[in-house]
Amino acid sequence: MSKLSQTPEAAFTLAAINAVRAFNVEKGVTNKAGKPVGPGMHVRNSGYNAEFRKRFGKESRGTTDAMETAGLIAIRPATGGVVLYLPEDATPEKPNPKAALAAIK
Repeated sequence: MSKLSQTPEAAFTLAAINAVRAFNVEKGVTNKAGKPVGPGMHVRNSGYNAEFRKRFGKESRGTTDAMETAGLIAIRPATGGVVLYLPEDATPEKPNPKAALAAIK
C-alpha cells in the first residue's frame, strides 16, 4: 500500500467513489436517456469538488492526478469535468484520432 493511499485526501476520494457507486447500483440511478449510470463518480455533478474544497481547503486535481499515477483510481474526461473510477471499473480510454492517423502514415 502506498503512502498516498493513506492520506486523508485519498481516503476521502476512495470512500466517495465507493459511496456513489453503491448508491447508483442500489437505487438504480439512470441518466437523462434512461440508461443506468455507471460505477464512476462525476466530480462536479456529485458534489465531490465542493466537498473536497470544504474539507481540505484546496482543489482536488492534484490529489486525483497523483492517485491516478499511483494506480489507485482511473480518470476519464466527461462533459463539465471528469469521472473518477476504481481501476477495475474504468471504461476503456477512447483512442486518440491523431495517434491513429500517425500510425497509418
